[in-house]
Amino acid sequence: CAPSVQTEPPMKIAPADWPRLLQLLDTLLPLDAAARVAALQALDGDDARLRDTLASLIESQAGLANENFLSTLPRLPELPLQAHPAPAAPMRERIGPWRLLRELGRGGMSVVYLAERADGVAMAPVALKLPQSEMFGGAVLVERFAREREILGALDHPGIVGVRDAGSDGDQPWLAMEYVDGQPLTEDVSARKLGTPERLRCFLQVLDAVAHAHALLVIHRDLKPANVLIDRAGRVKLLDFGIAKLLEPDGVSRTSALTQWGARAMTPMYASPEQIAGGPLGTASDIYSLGVLLHELLTGNLPYELTRTTAAAVEEAILRAAVIAPSRAAPSLRRALRGDLDAIVAKAMALRPADRYRSAEAFADDIRRHLESRPIVARPASLGVRLIKQLRRHTWAYASASALVLALGTGLATTLWQAQLARAEAARANAVQRFVLDIFRHNSARQSDPQRARDTTARELLEIGSAQLEQALADSPAARAEVTSALAQMNSDTGLAERAAALYQQGVGLAEKLHGANSLQLADALAAWAAELHHLGHQDERRRALARALAIVRANPDRATVQRAAVYRGLSEMAQGGDLTEAVRWAELAVADAQALGDGASGANADRFSSLYVAATAHHMAKDDVAAELMYLRALAVADRCACIFPSEAIQTRVHLAEVQSQLLKPAAAEASLRAAREDSVRLNGPRHLNTVQTTMRLASIVALHGRPREALPLIEPLRAIVDAPEGADEFSAPQVLNVLANTLNQLGRHDEALVAIQRAIVLRDRSRSGTPFAAGLRETQARALLGAGRVAEAERSAQDAERILRSNRALPGQLRWERLASTYVLIDLARGDSAAALLRTAELPQADAAQVPTSVGAIDSALLRAQVELESGRDAPAVTRLRAVRARLERDDLAAQLPLIDARRNLLCGRWALVHAPGQARAYLERGAALRRVQLGSSPQLDQSQPWLARAAPAGAASAAMDAC
Repeated sequence: CAPSVQTEPPMKIAPADWPRLLQLLDTLLPLDAAARVAALQALDGDDARLRDTLASLIESQAGLANENFLSTLPRLPELPLQAHPAPAAPMRERIGPWRLLRELGRGGMSVVYLAERADGVAMAPVALKLPQSEMFGGAVLVERFAREREILGALDHPGIVGVRDAGSDGDQPWLAMEYVDGQPLTEDVSARKLGTPERLRCFLQVLDAVAHAHALLVIHRDLKPANVLIDRAGRVKLLDFGIAKLLEPDGVSRTSALTQWGARAMTPMYASPEQIAGGPLGTASDIYSLGVLLHELLTGNLPYELTRTTAAAVEEAILRAAVIAPSRAAPSLRRALRGDLDAIVAKAMALRPADRYRSAEAFADDIRRHLESRPIVARPASLGVRLIKQLRRHTWAYASASALVLALGTGLATTLWQAQLARAEAARANAVQRFVLDIFRHNSARQSDPQRARDTTARELLEIGSAQLEQALADSPAARAEVTSALAQMNSDTGLAERAAALYQQGVGLAEKLHGANSLQLADALAAWAAELHHLGHQDERRRALARALAIVRANPDRATVQRAAVYRGLSEMAQGGDLTEAVRWAELAVADAQALGDGASGANADRFSSLYVAATAHHMAKDDVAAELMYLRALAVADRCACIFPSEAIQTRVHLAEVQSQLLKPAAAEASLRAAREDSVRLNGPRHLNTVQTTMRLASIVALHGRPREALPLIEPLRAIVDAPEGADEFSAPQVLNVLANTLNQLGRHDEALVAIQRAIVLRDRSRSGTPFAAGLRETQARALLGAGRVAEAERSAQDAERILRSNRALPGQLRWERLASTYVLIDLARGDSAAALLRTAELPQADAAQVPTSVGAIDSALLRAQVELESGRDAPAVTRLRAVRARLERDDLAAQLPLIDARRNLLCGRWALVHAPGQARAYLERGAALRRVQLGSSPQLDQSQPWLARAAPAGAASAAMDAC
């Protein structure tokens, strides 16, 4: 399973050079390309002779980093179950492409060797992990090893050991991991005689790595000193994710054969009470283990009071919470450990998971608070403690008695000021409460019919509130600003975009009046207004509002704030209609700001969720679906641990995650995500709620995309009655539902029905939100329907309308929406019989390299369309190369069965090619393609395309059974 084929002759590297090479690589690899070149040129002395070798190693490493080799690894073999353990086998000289140098360590389930490449491929030595199949069943082995490979492949973090390669040698699986030349955390800090603050800073690195894993829904389940190494540079590396567990959406791991087996595959001294008891595990289990690790790191001892030194005694101590405080366990360090650190360890090791730190980030934040002499969350501070910590932080400021008196006076003034603020806050809250109650009272009083009062709709109440806002709260501008923001949000949620935008604009004026022209509150109000202007299609006004907000946050001190992150999100969303590089850049700035806000910051988790969501969307539109999937998963992890995220937002995130999973050729995962989202929405909102409609619509769209339109149609058709309510169609949802319906009908060849649906969608969309990228998408769907109905000239005009809208939104060639439109133009050229024009148009499609194996649904569609055009143009050689590349991808992960219409399309094109180049196999390809289409489409005009080809095909012969020509 070599990462790539080397075109250069293999390097000869003397064993004595490896230590210095690795040291130099550690220095060079983190640099950017320009700095790396300069550093290589600056090498002198003995290092200069290693320059070419280093350059070659760096180039090889870059190739590895750019290849998605994890997704191309061979399947691990299923090993036979063994009834009795076999004796340990002697060390082999070679495993696959690896030469074993020496044993690094041995555990109950695997042995790890230092190994180097034996096939000439330039790569630093690795830690080669080999499972000992005699220790447990083969089925468990395969699942466990595959799990570790997948988890390590997803966890890209400097504090987590990286996977370099994986494969098998006969019946022996192997996993090549980054080699860490270091020692366990507790041994390292003792050897270096680090003090308590330095040990805590080391532990913060551990928490950062664990937080990264938790954000990706991975719990380690075996955190202990042996699995936390410190390398020669003092950097933490987490090892052994062999029994790690991918969390379910609710943040708790479920049981499986592997989980049940792995529940005891742990180190009892570091296990959580729920792990010992065999209960469900979440991130809180790792928090407990980290508490044990911190106790040992600080004291050199484990935290339990044991009556006897057996594993059973340890489990008993854990379950009865017989924990020794660090200050008692290390009397010589009592002064340093008593108080904060006792409380921090106690909170991390609380018996009930709910009483522990809610996240690794919160755990780390408390340690930082302690290091900075600030009050910690684990131990609410009294006034005296707060004063002592204040004095400790500002020793020089309070060095004289007069300064101390001044500080105490300042504290008293602050207390009085806070009391004044509290009174103002109470007055504002009372004003808001009176206003809300008055809306309902006035509504009842002005209605002569009590039944009419009871039947007043939410929209009518919002209208009443908006009308009374200025007069009712004239004497309380702060209360008016709060109510204005709330009413604006509710009007927006109800689909009343014009009224919402007007209220958000009022909020901008109020924020400027209350807080000033350069205030962060004004920037926040401008960002909210800009978001609503987007829904109305007022892009120029939106751009001006965001430019003003950006100027404000840049004029404020250079620190992360909720307001700055909101502005960055707005800029990203605006750029998503055009410059996707800018969209990703702004989104990543928003995520960085949101991550920099501590968990204690007001609204931090909600802001983190929103930033991750926007970043995921930006990456998806920029066609980086791997990054998009990770961002959506991180957003869901925030939603799972924070009640501040509305369930509807989590449902929407899961819907978009499914779209990304579909593009990443994970159809089963995509449909599972959508069905889970739909169940959540039905349970929370009922079957007719907007969120349920939206989720069902996306499920139908994905099922159709996966080549099962006959299954999608019963999902989407009932939604028409819901969005077409008696009082008028929902102008937000109805166009979306009708678009999915039209696309599904197009797939089934029912183009006239599709035209009726899509034309109505365009009318509804243009009433409120014309000129948006979605409006362009509707016209692209219309062009496909017209094309299917044989109305080619009208189809071209519709495509041109879509192009004009995309250009007005600054969409550029190479973007996802543009590629969809380009594929429609290609089909129009083919329908017109102009294969030369179609061939030129394919330059705007992805998958230019004919031999490249496609990695997404969109890339497969593009490859098949290119192959079709090439066959029409007489360019058969690249066409069959593309078809073979598509076949290679469909055969992996059993995708052909999951994407039947794509497989049918490939077979029909292969049959067409084989008519000339492999006549004996043409009929088999054509019959398979037609059969697959018939199952999914029933009687369809699309099937007629293959009839002339079948008529030309020779009768099926023995050779056709192989179907290996294409």
